[in-house]
Amino acid sequence: MFDEPTSQLDFGNQYRILDVIRSLQSKGYIIIVTTHNPHHAAYLDCCVGLITDGNLQNGSIKELTSTRLSDMYKMPISVNFIEKEGKKSIFITPERNILLKD
Repeated sequence: MFDEPTSQLDFGNQYRILDVIRSLQSKGYIIIVTTHNPHHAAYLDCCVGLITDGNLQNGSIKELTSTRLSDMYKMPISVNFIEKEGKKSIFITPERNILLKD
């Protein structure tokens, strides 16, 4: 079990850790990772569980929909999946700047 293994790491080291986890997955290990970063779940391309208001929803990475993440983070979020060269990427962006007042 990895509890937020990328916490407080720079961008490069986050993905080095995720690659170690992916390597363990490919060797048949069952891995449980907690993260607040949906990009990391997409990178690992595994089953996900979303906890929203105390309720657990689980399924494939495709469960990271705009609606579900917007509900979970309490802000409008756009989710787009792109597949290129056999690799899946997820782009998650706020639909508006929530830090600036209108």
